[in-house]
Amino acid sequence: MIDEMEEYKEMFIAESQESLNALNQALLDLETNPEEMDILNNIFRYAHTLKGMSATMGYDKIADLSHKMENLLDKIRQGTISLSTDIVDILFECIDLLEAMVERITQGQDAEADTSPVISKIESIMSSDGEENDTSTDNQTIKIDDSDKKLIKKKLSTGLNIFKITVELHEKCALKSVRAFMVIKNLSNVAEIFKHIPDIQKIDEGEFDRQFTLFLATSESEDKVKGLAEKISEVTDVEVSKIKSIKDLESLKKKEGPKKAKNVESKVKEL
Repeated sequence: MIDEMEEYKEMFIAESQESLNALNQALLDLETNPEEMDILNNIFRYAHTLKGMSATMGYDKIADLSHKMENLLDKIRQGTISLSTDIVDILFECIDLLEAMVERITQGQDAEADTSPVISKIESIMSSDGEENDTSTDNQTIKIDDSDKKLIKKKLSTGLNIFKITVELHEKCALKSVRAFMVIKNLSNVAEIFKHIPDIQKIDEGEFDRQFTLFLATSESEDKVKGLAEKISEVTDVEVSKIKSIKDLESLKKKEGPKKAKNVESKVKEL
């Protein structure tokens, strides 16, 4: 067991260093091209991946800082917070702290660092924006506002497939946030996820009943997207709707309940 944990630790170090190097480079690119959404989306994905890996390994401080960073990036992606030089500086500060904590792990030490000052800066920016209290869970109204419509219209103009995908987890699922993370990670490999319901923070903290909904843009087919979500253990149902025009959003006022439950007892997948 000790050897196995050491192997996981080495994998975590290697993948974390790779993600942090990519994060640093992407942030440098964003400074030069602040309007480039693809760069911002990549930064968000790197932070999300790092958060998931560190949480799984029990490195709470790394997971918490990555989580705060991810929430800020998501607000910037949504257009509710504008990117500024101060925010870029804060993101670089986050990366420096994350690199320092990962380095401590490589030296056999605890992943410790004083993250409270930078977290306070992030929380100050988030609170000044006035975070939305999205309480959407099973069978509640899906809020599609004007900014969502504008974003979806823009995605439709690219020629990509736009899907709304609702995922339901098994009623006895004990690790909802982990299963949700695995679904999101699978889909992020082939798609840009541009809206989460409930928001990404609530999904990550398991603050939803059994269902969560994603809106994504991809060149892949409906079957491909559905199959990637269904691969994850304890996923009992996946509903995929293709959005062909803004008018299609009118039919999304309510989340659809599952049409049928799949037998998940026979599905085995390791974390």
